[in-house]
Amino acid sequence: MREAFFAQYEAIYGYAHRHLGLEVMTLRLTASGGVPELKLAGVGEDAGSAERARKGSRPVFVAAWERFAEVPVYDRYALRGGAELEGPCIIEEPDSTAVMGPNVTVRIDAYLNLVATFHDR
Repeated sequence: MREAFFAQYEAIYGYAHRHLGLEVMTLRLTASGGVPELKLAGVGEDAGSAERARKGSRPVFVAAWERFAEVPVYDRYALRGGAELEGPCIIEEPDSTAVMGPNVTVRIDAYLNLVATFHDR
């Protein structure tokens, strides 16, 4: 390993101080192995969950409109696959909030991901 280091050092810098000792400061290793197949269980479809998930609304400044607007607020945990929301809207959960602007459609997929589609209107 010592000679390989000095050979590489000399190739890069044109010289190597072979008379000096070496001290290893950092070692890095990249390894990979087989990847297990991931099977996620979907939660099912319930397009009607969008209306049941609505908690109310609140005034929010919508920059694209340059004014305040009354914006619907949804409970993220009450949404199910197949639900669709139109922006602007707010999707809340205890540790995160998704704020969707106008010209955005949010679809909840079978794994409860928020899939946002932005439209040019």
